[in-house]
Amino acid sequence: MSKMAKDDANEPIPLLGLQPQGGQNLNYNSSSSSMSTVLKDSIRVVTLFSTDDYYVELGDAAVQANKTNSHFIPGGFLFDVALGSEYDARETAKYVAVIGATVSGVLHISERS
Repeated sequence: MSKMAKDDANEPIPLLGLQPQGGQNLNYNSSSSSMSTVLKDSIRVVTLFSTDDYYVELGDAAVQANKTNSHFIPGGFLFDVALGSEYDARETAKYVAVIGATVSGVLHISERS
């Protein structure tokens, strides 16, 4: 039995490489949501990192992060996030939105494939 993460079909997901030219540095502040540029259709996972605490949301071109019900990620924590369906790119989030918990910072986004 594999201890690797599983896909939608309950099959182990192999280690994902870094997408060439697939990095983004997204400046954010603690008063308004910032959004990434569009992620490539082939991307199903992103790795997120910031030295400061932040809230994040994944979604379409209208996605917004907020401090009420977005996902809190503590600073200094490397976090892999699935973007949605492995089988249908239309069901996959294309943007990352972020807002700082208390301070401004930079969210480093790595596209994985």
